[in-house]
Amino acid sequence: MGGVSGRRNGTATDLTLPRTFDARYGHGIRRGVSLGGGGTFFVAWQLGYLTALADRGVRIDRADRLVGTSAGSVVAATLAHDRLHLLHAESQLMAKVPSVMNDLFPSRVDTPSQQLALNRYVQSADSHPATIRSIGHAALAAVTPSPSTMTRGLALVIGTRWSSDALWMTCVDTLTGDRGVATRSSAISMALGAAASSAVPGIFTPQVIGGRKYMDGGVGGTAVHLDLLAGAGKALVLSLYRDSDLTHGMLTLAPGDLDAELAELRASGTEVFFQVPRSHPMDVKALMDPKAVPGAMAMGSEQAHEDVDAGGLASFWA
Repeated sequence: MGGVSGRRNGTATDLTLPRTFDARYGHGIRRGVSLGGGGTFFVAWQLGYLTALADRGVRIDRADRLVGTSAGSVVAATLAHDRLHLLHAESQLMAKVPSVMNDLFPSRVDTPSQQLALNRYVQSADSHPATIRSIGHAALAAVTPSPSTMTRGLALVIGTRWSSDALWMTCVDTLTGDRGVATRSSAISMALGAAASSAVPGIFTPQVIGGRKYMDGGVGGTAVHLDLLAGAGKALVLSLYRDSDLTHGMLTLAPGDLDAELAELRASGTEVFFQVPRSHPMDVKALMDPKAVPGAMAMGSEQAHEDVDAGGLASFWA
C-alpha cells in the first residue's frame, strides 16, 4: 500500500492529515495495526508481546499498514523493517545497564520549563484544539536536550532508512495542533519520524520537519489514531490504557474517548482485536524508567501466549 503523498509548500513537506473517520484512510487494506504510546514501559511490553506472537507464527509484520505513535512508532519501525527480535535483544541488554539507555534517550526533567510543559500535558483532561495548542506552546518554551540527541539515539536503535510503505508515524504540530502523519513518501529519515512521534512535551525536544516543529503523536486524544485504519478488513490495536482504566481525564484523553474511537473503527467495517497491558504505571516518569523493561517484556510475552492459546488471535490474524 502506498503512503500519504508528501504535500509540498516550496521545499517543505506538509505532514498534516486531518483526523476523521469519514475519509476511511484504511479502505482497501486487509490487515492493519495500531501501536500506541506509553514510554519505555510500553516499548518493552509491545516488544515482549509482538516477539512472542512472531515466535508462535503470528506474523504481525505482514500487516498492510503499521500505525505507530510515540513508543509505538519505535516498535512499528522495527516491525516494518524486520528488526523486532534485534531490538528485543538490545533492550534486554540496555535494561541491565540503565545508564546506557539514559544516555541515548535522556528523560530527566531538570528545569522549571520542562516541568511546566510536562504538567500541562499530563493534567490536560481533553483534546480540544486550544488544549493541544497550549501544550505545544509549552513544549516549544521548555529547555530540553538538543533535538539531535533523540534522532541520534533512535538512528542507532531503529536505523534511518525508511523502506516500508506500510509504516505510518503520527505526530502533532506544536503551533497549530494539527495531526501529522509521516510516511516513506515524506522523504525524511525513519529516526526523525520516530523522534517527532516520541517528543513527549517537557521531556524531549520537538522535531523540525518541513519548517514545522512536531511533538509526540500521543498529544490530542487516544494515542492510537484509529481513523488511519478505518475501513480496513481487520485491525490489531495495542493501547496502554483501556477506557475503564480512566477515572478522570489525563494526557488529553477523557473517559469515553477510547471506547468511542474503537466503536467508530468497528462501524467503518473493521474487525478489531484490542489488547492492553495487564498492569502499568500511571505516572509518566515511571513509564520512562528503564528499570520497568524486564517486567514489561515478560508481561507482554505472557499475554501474547494467552491471546494465541485462548484468545483466538491466531485465527483472527490469519
